[in-house]
Amino acid sequence: MITLTGSARHRLFGPLGMNHTHFKTDPCQVIPGSASAYRVTLHGWQHTEAPVTLPGPGTLWTTASDLDRWLTYLHQDWQHEHQLPGQGDLDYQPSDHQPYLYGPGLYADTSAERTAVFHYGHEQGFSAATHLDATGLRVICLSNNADIAADHTTAAILRGLGEHPERDTGDVLCQASALPQRPKGAVRTQQAHGDHSPHVELGTFTCDQAPGSLRLTRSADALHLWRRGARDELTQTGPTTYTGNGYTLTVAGRTDQLDGFTLDLDRAPGLAYVRQESRGHPPLRRQPAGQPPRLGPAGQRQPPPPPQEG
Repeated sequence: MITLTGSARHRLFGPLGMNHTHFKTDPCQVIPGSASAYRVTLHGWQHTEAPVTLPGPGTLWTTASDLDRWLTYLHQDWQHEHQLPGQGDLDYQPSDHQPYLYGPGLYADTSAERTAVFHYGHEQGFSAATHLDATGLRVICLSNNADIAADHTTAAILRGLGEHPERDTGDVLCQASALPQRPKGAVRTQQAHGDHSPHVELGTFTCDQAPGSLRLTRSADALHLWRRGARDELTQTGPTTYTGNGYTLTVAGRTDQLDGFTLDLDRAPGLAYVRQESRGHPPLRRQPAGQPPRLGPAGQRQPPPPPQEG
């Protein structure tokens, strides 16, 4: 039986020498040297073990060095000025994030002065970004800080290099990492500015099996789940069940008096989320229409040592 893990090792990771790149196939699998997850508690930072990421074909652990090997190979394969990497085997098509194209696991930007391909990924407070342009310029960013998105930092690095190509690379990196993070419209499930109804904040919730925090709000008759500034408007499918993109949320009572809920992800069922406040409920606060609630500081102020998830 051919598996994704075995095929990737035989056809890609092995030949390119990507010896520190692994699919995580089991929640108990230990990834040697992996970056850690943290979350804030009343007594300081707590090291969170399981699951740092969810098992399955979408969870890939790697290092900056291994990603550099991959991008080097892509650039060597990028021999034709008017052809994107791998386009001879698989054509690029219009993507879900216009105006970009999508091909063999890569988005392509053909509208800029320098054609480039890139890929971004994030899960549970971890994020990764890779960028390669036709000149061979490569940018790789890995983060285990929920408030420092790898794609935003990569975009800031590219802007810095484009505006001041003579600047020292180290200075550009420092400046990019210090910039305030601004959510990109492309990563939002729904655009907040199109909503004119006030949101009632229902609380912030955490799970001891997953880093980070989630927030729930209600606007008009709809329930919304927020994570990292992105919002899902949930669809009610039963008296206590709501569905989003790839998950089901089950509440135990009235949504305006929630102590917690159960989140059933496609790859990780039965995650129990509880209200951050241990006793009582905070007063409900109304926030201006279209303004996302501030998320808790889970995953902040931690260095992103490789290997990392992408």
